[in-house]
Order: sequence, then C-alpha cells, then structure tokens
Amino acid sequence: REELYWAQNPDKIAYTVDFDPGSTNYGSDVTYFRTYDYYVRAVRNTR
Repeated sequence: REELYWAQNPDKIAYTVDFDPGSTNYGSDVTYFRTYDYYVRAVRNTR
C-alpha cells in the first residue's frame, strides 16, 4: 500500500503547504513526492 511506502520512506516526501501562487492548491496542505530536504528549505524560506 502507498501509505506504508510513505511511512517507510520519510526521506522521499515532505508534508507542507502549497506556497506556489500559480497553483490551484495554493494555501492548501499538500504532499510532495520529491526530496525532503529541498522542500524543508523551501518552507523555511517562505515562512
């Protein structure tokens, strides 16, 4: 199941808020399936 994959691979995902003004999900909670460190930096720079 995908949920188990997420739980077992926390380095591959990042739970955050969509901070792209051009996105239809702007301001909403989203899950990114990309390298975790990149999105951690992005969130820190935004908040």
